[in-house]
Amino acid sequence: MKMTIKTNKQRNEVKINLNNALYPAEAINMAAEAFKVVGEVKAGGTVTIKPKDNKTNLKELGYEFCDYVLGLIGNRSF
Repeated sequence: MKMTIKTNKQRNEVKINLNNALYPAEAINMAAEAFKVVGEVKAGGTVTIKPKDNKTNLKELGYEFCDYVLGLIGNRSF
């Protein structure tokens, strides 16, 4: 499975699918917990983020989340 980032401006949310072979679930869950300051975050097979601010660039937020997970993996912070 490829990483995908899908935005829905009407619902003010971004859905992120990450390849579980490359992104450990523990790192994804830690990132989801950290991103709760941004808004509502649900992690499972797909990570869904609904930011509090409706002016947030959803695509950018999705990439920031992925970068954060990669940072955790690189630093072995999980």
